[in-house]
Amino acid sequence: MSGEWIKVEISTADKPEVLKMARMLGIDRDAVFGKLIRFWAWIDVQCVDGVVDGVVDADIDSICHQTGFSAALCAVNWLICDAEREQIMVPNFGRHNGESAKKRALKNDRQAKWRSKTVDVPVDATPSTTASTREEKRREDIKEKHSTQKRTKSNIVNLEEITQGGVDQQVAADFLAVRKAKRAPLTLTAWKGIVEEIRRAGISIDDGLRVCIKANWQGFSSEWDWQKHHTTSLPALKGRSCSVCGAPSLESIGHTWYCDTHAKIARKNPNNKGLEATNDAG
Repeated sequence: MSGEWIKVEISTADKPEVLKMARMLGIDRDAVFGKLIRFWAWIDVQCVDGVVDGVVDADIDSICHQTGFSAALCAVNWLICDAEREQIMVPNFGRHNGESAKKRALKNDRQAKWRSKTVDVPVDATPSTTASTREEKRREDIKEKHSTQKRTKSNIVNLEEITQGGVDQQVAADFLAVRKAKRAPLTLTAWKGIVEEIRRAGISIDDGLRVCIKANWQGFSSEWDWQKHHTTSLPALKGRSCSVCGAPSLESIGHTWYCDTHAKIARKNPNNKGLEATNDAG
């Protein structure tokens, strides 16, 4: 039956991606190939478009009986894990999995047998090697690719959407780079959660993202020790004054504004003893 098998290329076991996974996991490539078969068979049963909800990377490791297997799949771009949404996605799923891929494989197999004249089986009217069939397959692959990209990108927050909240364009770009390095696409749900936590901390979204960049965080929580990473550039501090001496403020530490001199003291003296002494001397 068509639902009880999957399509696997004979060259898969020797692909560079498999070799890389074997190095990452410390196992031989035949073991990796076997676990890939287990994973692809599972994903073929669980979905029709390559997206499975309610699953995280640890579940994939358990299914394949190998710690770190999901991370290795992500490293070779054969899997995308969204921990915050508890969702996984297999890129180019329709190329090798699903009913359309199986139908193409069966059709090519029938035509190969017909051309070899070794088995008397019904064959489609036109060989798959004709230009028209190849063009039809190309259009089908492009359609599947665009469908997957549209479904994925519709939930991804881009640079323009971040800057609409008053965030500096370079800050937004740097924050997206941090997320990309951690293989964590910025979904709409994740972005809303980050903005909510930054506002809860009482700072601007721009400042909150600067904290994330400085601390190399992919997210933000008002309960984290974000204050030690919190510094704001001069253009954002117009109208602010130092809480100690009243001079134009250059830096925010926590929720307090300081000039350059008192900011240095504040960083060295968390209990503000040095600041009190400076103020009394003034």
